[in-house]
Amino acid sequence: TRLADTIDLYRDQLSTTMDANLPIVSNDLNKVMRTLTSASIVLMADSLLAGIWGMNFVNIPELHLQYGYFGALALMVVVSLLLLLLFRRLRWF
Repeated sequence: TRLADTIDLYRDQLSTTMDANLPIVSNDLNKVMRTLTSASIVLMADSLLAGIWGMNFVNIPELHLQYGYFGALALMVVVSLLLLLLFRRLRWF
């Protein structure tokens, strides 16, 4: 009947619209995941450096330097900035 044909037409149009929308949503999700991944890598690098220097060993040469603390902070900032620049260049962030 005519009503059934109209329902089938609308069902097909809705299916086509949903199929067209799925890649857009997937692409947006990929962009968000890239941003979150790059942010976590930047934070992971600083956590790694802090974890290494946070160990309670006697023979860590950097612990006895006069400006070791500021050097560690500077290294963390430099590593973070280099990673941010890399991810900007890759257009991930």
